[in-house]
Amino acid sequence: MLDVASRRSSIVAGSDGICCPRWSPDGRYLLASHAAYEDLLLYEFATQKWSVITKGLGDIGYME
Repeated sequence: MLDVASRRSSIVAGSDGICCPRWSPDGRYLLASHAAYEDLLLYEFATQKWSVITKGLGDIGYME
């Protein structure tokens, strides 16, 4: 995460090994995957927790 106003960056807790995050349109969530693209994870900023949406379905591919 980058706070442009303060120029400070921070790491989203539990995001080690997670790639390709996508913001939800309302800014409340991040959708991401691990490098193998075999799972989908949802991060909720209000609770600051990750949830596994799906796992083990094979190659999910590029998220849009």
